[in-house]
Amino acid sequence: MATAQVFTVELKNVDVLVRQLKALKADLDEALKQAVLDASTVIEREAKNNAERGGDSYPHRITSTLYNSIKVLDTEDSQYKHTANVGTDIIYGPRLEYGFMSTDSRGRRYHQRARAFLRPAADENEAEIIAAFEKSLKSAISKYS
Repeated sequence: MATAQVFTVELKNVDVLVRQLKALKADLDEALKQAVLDASTVIEREAKNNAERGGDSYPHRITSTLYNSIKVLDTEDSQYKHTANVGTDIIYGPRLEYGFMSTDSRGRRYHQRARAFLRPAADENEAEIIAAFEKSLKSAISKYS
Protein backbone atom coordinates (compact mmCIF):
# COMPACT_ATOMS: atom_id res chain seq x y z
CA MET A 1 0.00 0.00 0.00
CA ALA A 2 1.36 3.45 -0.98
CA THR A 3 1.78 6.08 1.64
CA ALA A 4 0.49 9.56 0.99
CA GLN A 5 2.98 12.33 0.78
CA VAL A 6 2.23 15.41 2.79
CA PHE A 7 3.35 18.84 1.66
CA THR A 8 3.34 21.81 3.92
CA VAL A 9 3.21 25.30 2.52
CA GLU A 10 4.13 28.08 4.87
CA LEU A 11 3.85 31.73 3.98
CA LYS A 12 5.88 34.01 6.16
CA ASN A 13 5.92 37.79 6.40
CA VAL A 14 2.42 38.21 4.97
CA ASP A 15 2.20 41.55 6.76
CA VAL A 16 5.15 42.83 4.70
CA LEU A 17 3.46 41.73 1.48
CA VAL A 18 0.21 43.40 2.50
CA ARG A 19 2.03 46.66 3.29
CA GLN A 20 3.82 46.58 -0.07
CA LEU A 21 0.58 45.92 -1.95
CA LYS A 22 -1.11 48.83 -0.17
CA ALA A 23 1.83 51.07 -1.03
CA LEU A 24 1.67 49.92 -4.66
CA LYS A 25 -2.05 50.68 -4.76
CA ALA A 26 -1.45 54.18 -3.41
CA ASP A 27 1.37 54.79 -5.88
CA LEU A 28 -0.71 53.54 -8.82
CA ASP A 29 -3.62 55.71 -7.74
CA GLU A 30 -1.37 58.78 -7.62
CA ALA A 31 0.16 57.82 -10.99
CA LEU A 32 -3.28 57.57 -12.59
CA LYS A 33 -4.28 60.92 -11.12
CA GLN A 34 -1.14 62.51 -12.59
CA ALA A 35 -1.70 60.80 -15.95
CA VAL A 36 -5.23 62.24 -16.17
CA LEU A 37 -3.84 65.72 -15.49
CA ASP A 38 -1.08 65.22 -18.09
CA ALA A 39 -3.63 64.03 -20.66
CA SER A 40 -5.89 67.01 -19.95
CA THR A 41 -2.92 69.34 -20.52
CA VAL A 42 -2.36 67.77 -23.94
CA ILE A 43 -6.03 68.19 -24.86
CA GLU A 44 -6.10 71.79 -23.60
CA ARG A 45 -2.99 72.70 -25.60
CA GLU A 46 -4.23 71.12 -28.81
CA ALA A 47 -7.78 72.50 -28.45
CA LYS A 48 -6.26 75.97 -28.16
CA ASN A 49 -4.21 75.31 -31.30
CA ASN A 50 -7.39 74.20 -33.08
CA ALA A 51 -9.29 77.27 -31.84
CA GLU A 52 -6.80 79.60 -33.48
CA ARG A 53 -6.32 77.54 -36.65
CA GLY A 54 -9.42 78.70 -38.55
CA GLY A 55 -10.13 77.46 -42.05
CA ASP A 56 -13.05 75.28 -43.05
CA SER A 57 -12.76 72.76 -40.25
CA TYR A 58 -11.98 74.87 -37.18
CA PRO A 59 -13.41 77.99 -35.56
CA HIS A 60 -12.30 81.32 -36.96
CA ARG A 61 -10.21 83.32 -34.50
CA ILE A 62 -11.56 86.84 -34.29
CA THR A 63 -11.26 88.02 -30.67
CA SER A 64 -9.34 85.17 -28.97
CA THR A 65 -12.21 84.76 -26.50
CA LEU A 66 -12.63 81.08 -27.35
CA TYR A 67 -8.87 80.48 -27.25
CA ASN A 68 -8.51 82.13 -23.85
CA SER A 69 -11.50 80.28 -22.40
CA ILE A 70 -10.25 76.74 -23.11
CA LYS A 71 -9.02 75.18 -19.88
CA VAL A 72 -9.45 72.36 -17.40
CA LEU A 73 -12.88 73.27 -16.07
CA ASP A 74 -12.90 70.88 -13.12
CA THR A 75 -11.35 67.73 -11.74
CA GLU A 76 -12.77 64.97 -9.61
CA ASP A 77 -10.85 62.40 -7.63
CA SER A 78 -12.42 59.52 -5.77
CA GLN A 79 -11.31 56.08 -4.70
CA TYR A 80 -11.90 54.50 -8.11
CA LYS A 81 -12.08 57.44 -10.50
CA HIS A 82 -10.04 60.43 -11.62
CA THR A 83 -11.50 62.85 -14.13
CA ALA A 84 -10.52 66.17 -15.64
CA ASN A 85 -13.00 68.03 -17.84
CA VAL A 86 -11.40 70.17 -20.52
CA GLY A 87 -13.60 72.66 -22.30
CA THR A 88 -14.83 76.20 -22.47
CA ASP A 89 -17.40 78.07 -20.43
CA ILE A 90 -18.36 80.57 -23.12
CA ILE A 91 -21.94 80.32 -24.28
CA TYR A 92 -21.20 79.69 -27.96
CA GLY A 93 -18.59 76.99 -27.30
CA PRO A 94 -21.05 74.10 -27.71
CA ARG A 95 -22.40 75.65 -30.92
CA LEU A 96 -18.92 75.68 -32.39
CA GLU A 97 -18.10 72.16 -31.22
CA TYR A 98 -21.37 70.47 -32.23
CA GLY A 99 -23.02 72.89 -34.64
CA PHE A 100 -26.44 74.48 -34.19
CA MET A 101 -29.43 73.86 -36.42
CA SER A 102 -32.45 75.32 -34.75
CA THR A 103 -34.14 78.51 -33.66
CA ASP A 104 -32.58 80.57 -30.90
CA SER A 105 -34.42 82.32 -28.08
CA ARG A 106 -34.99 85.40 -30.28
CA GLY A 107 -36.62 83.37 -33.04
CA ARG A 108 -33.66 83.45 -35.43
CA ARG A 109 -33.09 80.30 -37.47
CA TYR A 110 -29.57 78.95 -37.70
CA HIS A 111 -27.90 76.30 -39.79
CA GLN A 112 -24.43 76.50 -38.27
CA ARG A 113 -22.23 73.52 -39.00
CA ALA A 114 -19.84 72.16 -36.41
CA ARG A 115 -16.29 73.49 -36.23
CA ALA A 116 -15.06 71.09 -33.58
CA PHE A 117 -11.93 72.01 -31.66
CA LEU A 118 -12.12 69.78 -28.56
CA ARG A 119 -12.86 66.32 -29.98
CA PRO A 120 -10.09 66.55 -32.61
CA ALA A 121 -7.68 67.62 -29.86
CA ALA A 122 -8.29 64.31 -28.09
CA ASP A 123 -8.59 62.13 -31.20
CA GLU A 124 -5.50 63.41 -32.98
CA ASN A 125 -3.29 63.16 -29.90
CA GLU A 126 -4.29 59.73 -28.65
CA ALA A 127 -0.71 58.44 -28.86
CA GLU A 128 0.60 61.26 -26.67
CA ILE A 129 -2.21 60.74 -24.16
CA ILE A 130 -1.54 56.99 -23.97
CA ALA A 131 2.18 57.71 -23.59
CA ALA A 132 1.42 59.94 -20.60
CA PHE A 133 -0.41 57.06 -18.93
CA GLU A 134 2.33 54.57 -19.76
CA LYS A 135 5.07 56.85 -18.44
CA SER A 136 3.24 57.56 -15.21
CA LEU A 137 2.34 53.93 -14.53
CA LYS A 138 5.79 52.59 -15.43
CA SER A 139 7.35 55.09 -13.07
CA ALA A 140 5.10 53.96 -10.21
CA ILE A 141 5.63 50.25 -10.87
CA SER A 142 9.42 50.57 -11.29
CA LYS A 143 9.73 51.31 -7.58
CA TYR A 144 8.69 47.72 -6.87
CA SER A 145 10.73 45.78 -9.39
